[in-house]
Amino acid sequence: MSKYDFSLDMNSDNSLSLIARQLEKNKTILEFGPATGRLTKYMKEELSSMVDIVEIDSTGYEKAIEFARDGFLGDIESYQWEETFAGREYDYILFADVLEHLRNPEKVLEICKKYLKDEGRIVVSIPNVAHNSVLHNLFKNEFQYNSVGLLDN
Repeated sequence: MSKYDFSLDMNSDNSLSLIARQLEKNKTILEFGPATGRLTKYMKEELSSMVDIVEIDSTGYEKAIEFARDGFLGDIESYQWEETFAGREYDYILFADVLEHLRNPEKVLEICKKYLKDEGRIVVSIPNVAHNSVLHNLFKNEFQYNSVGLLDN
């Protein structure tokens, strides 16, 4: 079981629910870092959208691909996913708490622009390292990574 294998909570404000609320129905979506596919499943089943995915973790990929039209298993920054999705255009390209894990997120975003439809949007969430829970621990001289959450290892 993956550390990201939990259900989508649409009843609170979290990265995924805030992104999901911005999405329209019946769209084409490229989702980077879907983990086990909790948002992917929502977009397919609740929004009737077609979703393609890029995921680095094989366990997460095997679960998420069940809800996707197509997918690429591997590192975003290898750019091999471009071969899989060549010629496709998307209404949305999603990065839910993903960009902070990349070496060169600016390059990834620049490349992704060519996969957007004219009115397409890139939707991004980035954890708030200035959150009071993190600052509180910093004042106590503690900076520990956790399995999930803001300081996700």
